[in-house]
Amino acid sequence: MQHYTHSKMACWMALDRAVALAESQHIEPTWLGRWQRERDRIRDWIESHCWSEQQQAYLFYAGSDDRLDASLALVHSYGNAVNPQRMLSTYRAIRQKLGDGSAMLYRYSGVREEESTFLACAFWLVEAWAEMGEADEAEQAMQEILATLNGHGNVDIFNEMYDVRSQSWRGNMPQGLSHLALICAAQALSESQAPA
Repeated sequence: MQHYTHSKMACWMALDRAVALAESQHIEPTWLGRWQRERDRIRDWIESHCWSEQQQAYLFYAGSDDRLDASLALVHSYGNAVNPQRMLSTYRAIRQKLGDGSAMLYRYSGVREEESTFLACAFWLVEAWAEMGEADEAEQAMQEILATLNGHGNVDIFNEMYDVRSQSWRGNMPQGLSHLALICAAQALSESQAPA
């Protein structure tokens, strides 16, 4: 059984939200102490088992050595579950190791031979950069994604994946997740560039 980093971080978030609700008296606080302890144990476990000094990134799962998971781009919204500097370092590693040479990303390490780049992951990373104060990185990635996809002319409907080698769409179509990820990325990027 693998202990996937993203799943562990989601468990941390669930407990953290339960703690916040109990502390604000929105739910019964009977188990508040236990939720706090378990939340902190999960965070500590993630930091000691899912971080790779060698990769300078959170790994796909504990003990995976060098495997990365692009879905970690969603973790920026989880709050204090992760160290922000480690998360930024993870995002750099994801772009470098799961990218195709541009901002298009494969879902996780080792899938390049089986699948094409996964649009939602690329847009999730744009949103993460923007939300974490890396507006220039976000803008550059967004421009690269759009330039890649617009190579076919106007794109009205996105598929699930895009094969950068053959420059063709792959996977399910239409894919609502791809469109939602684009909208969220564009909104985050726009907000990060708005005057204060």
